[in-house]
Amino acid sequence: MVIFPVLAKINAYDGMRRGMRLGEALEVARLLEESGCSAIEVSSGTVAEGLSIMRGPELPVEALLAANFRVMKMPAAVKQLLAGLLPVLAPSSPKPYRNYNVEAARAIRKQVSIPVIAVGGIHTLTDVGSAIGSGAADFVSMSRPFIIEPDILRKLQEGRQQGSRCIMCNYCAIMIETDPLRCWHGKLPVNLFPERRGVADIRENQLSSQP
Repeated sequence: MVIFPVLAKINAYDGMRRGMRLGEALEVARLLEESGCSAIEVSSGTVAEGLSIMRGPELPVEALLAANFRVMKMPAAVKQLLAGLLPVLAPSSPKPYRNYNVEAARAIRKQVSIPVIAVGGIHTLTDVGSAIGSGAADFVSMSRPFIIEPDILRKLQEGRQQGSRCIMCNYCAIMIETDPLRCWHGKLPVNLFPERRGVADIRENQLSSQP
């Protein structure tokens, strides 16, 4: 008989009313272990929270205007209005930007004997060493660092880098609504999207008008 490992990625907490809280996540983790789960990856937030779960220093306005399926169908005048309003009215990014699920992973690891994996803003060797060395997690998982640098693990192993070049712009998470997954590094190459040139120009005008 072939036995395959089964890993579960869980939401340890979120900002939804009557949503997941850490206490409930601890019980979920215990139940997963009892059911035979091989390991638990600890994340946070839900898609229903929208922009409020995107952690990073700036709201990805340009990407939203260019790729969000709701915004793309709006008239140009409405998009221009949104370009100015979104940075003001949209929920601010939760903090911290780095290692934000490590403590939740630590709490869950104390409740189970199966491996616990921490994910979320773990971008440097120091982050990795801290999460594992402090006993918060058995393993770590990374996503955006591999999007910008698929060979980042080799670079870290060879000592060529101490961390990811990801700037946490979140364009990758927005642009997959219309384009293949890739790193945009906080800027859309307008020449690749002539049909969306006006959208990028709107954002450029907004930025250039700032003092």
